[in-house]
Amino acid sequence: MERMDFHIHSDYSADGAASLEDIITEALRWGFVAIGVVDHVRGDADWLPDRKSRLSDLRETYRGDIEIFSGIEVKVTDGPEILDVAERAREDVDFVVASFHGAPESVAGSGEGALVAWWCDSMSALLEGKGKANVIGHPDRILTARNMAARPEKLEELTREALSTRLFLEWNPATSYPSQPLAQRLADKDAANLIYASDAHSVEEQADAYRGLTSFEAGIVERGNTSFLEMLRRGRNELG
Repeated sequence: MERMDFHIHSDYSADGAASLEDIITEALRWGFVAIGVVDHVRGDADWLPDRKSRLSDLRETYRGDIEIFSGIEVKVTDGPEILDVAERAREDVDFVVASFHGAPESVAGSGEGALVAWWCDSMSALLEGKGKANVIGHPDRILTARNMAARPEKLEELTREALSTRLFLEWNPATSYPSQPLAQRLADKDAANLIYASDAHSVEEQADAYRGLTSFEAGIVERGNTSFLEMLRRGRNELG
């Protein structure tokens, strides 16, 4: 099985510690054939053109050894645009990851029910294509970190939506599994839109994530990784 990791942070992220070169070297050391370098963007980022240029050079350097793709991780908000990202930022990357990073002020102090309801509504909106993301990052970690969960019937509804969407969802065994009920339901149904993501912020975290990969090796994300890689290749070909 070919190993891939589509969520690795570099030192272009404020909380990232690894250089682009070190990320690639570590992925090669563990036998990965494709990676996605994903850094945090809030609105816009003036470093994106520089990272794009450097990644272009590195793709040539490592051509034939590993495929390298670029992404940004953006915050899900309660605003009309759903995601906190400028349109210009999308132009310099291959894919966009939408992640729940903290509760918006409108629901943060309104109790557990308000947060769960906002998460459910936002998930449905993302799955319907609003926000124009390609991936939903660590889907329900904002709930599991607080020992919260959506009602089982709502999770079943979201599962049905996720099975029919064109979006991909992250499977992150190192930090979230087994407390991702939505991802677990998709895995149980042999979904084709679960992709592997370490969400590593350093080379050490890459290594920690790659040592086990038991769920990866069991084939849970194999179909999703292959589908996502094909989508990324098509997008790059279309862009020239």
